[in-house]
Amino acid sequence: MVLKIKGTTFKNVQFIGRSNFPHQFDFSIPKTKKYPERIIKILNTPRKDLVQTLIFSFEDTQSNRMDSSGIVLINDKNIKVSDEIKDALNHYNILPIQWSNIDNYKEKLVA
Repeated sequence: MVLKIKGTTFKNVQFIGRSNFPHQFDFSIPKTKKYPERIIKILNTPRKDLVQTLIFSFEDTQSNRMDSSGIVLINDKNIKVSDEIKDALNHYNILPIQWSNIDNYKEKLVA
């Protein structure tokens, strides 16, 4: 996947969670007047075990980054993303964006 995000973004960011574990994310887009800080993780293989780890990473860092939201960009080019995966992310207020639908979310991905 090639991702181009307009504006100021930070790549390969690391945040410390409540557990004191460091968590690596692919991008961070600073807060704007319209949106909170957006923390982004790319998921190339949408599997249950990887989603569970992602959810923990977002939840663990959320307490230290109160005005932020999580986004997971999911590569759905060669695999169907199950409703179970999308529902799990949604239950934790993490926005799942399938690569095939990314054009519908460009406004959220602009700094």
